[in-house]
Amino acid sequence: MRLFLAIFPQKEFIGLLESAQNRLKQYDNFIRFTKPSQMHVTLRFFGNFVTDSDFERLSNILSISLKQHNCFNLKVESFKYGFFQEKWPRILYLSILKCCELEKLMSEVNHLIDKEKLRSLCEYRRGDQNYHITIGRTKARLNKEIVHKIRKEICKFEVLECFMVEKISIVESKLSSFGPKYVILKDFYLQKNF
Repeated sequence: MRLFLAIFPQKEFIGLLESAQNRLKQYDNFIRFTKPSQMHVTLRFFGNFVTDSDFERLSNILSISLKQHNCFNLKVESFKYGFFQEKWPRILYLSILKCCELEKLMSEVNHLIDKEKLRSLCEYRRGDQNYHITIGRTKARLNKEIVHKIRKEICKFEVLECFMVEKISIVESKLSSFGPKYVILKDFYLQKNF
């Protein structure tokens, strides 16, 4: 199985991202927009060949670890087109600011997974994680003029300050010629602290 760990924002927040997509419909010859049901923040990719037994062990680890964490707010930064120093941008996204709650949670999760030695999981590459929600992907390399127009347009977008994280999910990604299809295999609810 091809699995990753993710946060899916609430429907109200996704509605705001759909509004942003609608404002960019003039570019849909160039951008393949992400379906609202598939908008998420990837926390960690586990690999393309996760076995059923490692999935079960992973579920048990996360079940124990995540239930000890409280719900928290994820703050958003801005809409962006292309990652830092990317010459030919490919991804239109909403960047997420790092927060101590998420960093602590992921540090614990990564430590527990490393300790468990789940062989079919790909090794976690430490370094700066660029948390984001993908809004769309370019269909082909675009000329500089179109890239500039898209970047200029998204600068005008209003961004909500944050959204509440109430659960974290293990997701299976099924790849096809029409793009990936995501299936939530298991949800882990965080403690309500309000």
